[in-house]
Amino acid sequence: MNQSSENIAYWNSHYGNSTALRIPSQFATFVLSEYYAHDRFIDLGCGNGRDSFFFAEHGKQVIGVDGAVAAVEACNAQARERFPDSLSFTQLDFSDAAQCDAFVAAQANAWSGSLVYARFFLHAIDEEAERNFMKLALALIGTEGRICVEFRTDRDAMQPKVTSAHYRRFIDPIDFTNNLNGFGLKVDYYTTGFGFAKYKNDDAHVARFVLSAA
Repeated sequence: MNQSSENIAYWNSHYGNSTALRIPSQFATFVLSEYYAHDRFIDLGCGNGRDSFFFAEHGKQVIGVDGAVAAVEACNAQARERFPDSLSFTQLDFSDAAQCDAFVAAQANAWSGSLVYARFFLHAIDEEAERNFMKLALALIGTEGRICVEFRTDRDAMQPKVTSAHYRRFIDPIDFTNNLNGFGLKVDYYTTGFGFAKYKNDDAHVARFVLSAA
């Protein structure tokens, strides 16, 4: 089993047994308040859908995307009941460039100019999957959309972790910024710090970026 398969298997098990409440993250409330004018949100690495449902509750058209089939199936079952016309979920393996290209081809017309959102996702995938993510996101935002990401930084590597051990990277925000030119992206907003994503005793040091086409 390769790293991507092991990672997806972990999240299938995690979300298959999850009973987490869908309380929105702090990052979701920040993004919605700053970019409320956007009508379409694509939540990449949506997990249990907490933020996807939050965006839908505020009248947005939303697609949630995740590698874990268990998460996608559970979220779709509730979305069909609550938001049948505005919220759906789909499975996508970001390590598979062909799958990512197919997703863009299927969604580009209807979803061009969307706000692409990813919380605590980039550090949960490897560098190859991150490159696929960036190419996909850029193709969907057009000239009007934005990419909003939040991830654990390299400064977080030695911080206590409450959740069970799984694949994590700790991303240097400077390296992340320096790589953006290669994707045709620029920084609109950037901050780092503690207190943005606290969970029990895990006060992650995170970076928040808002990006747009250069």
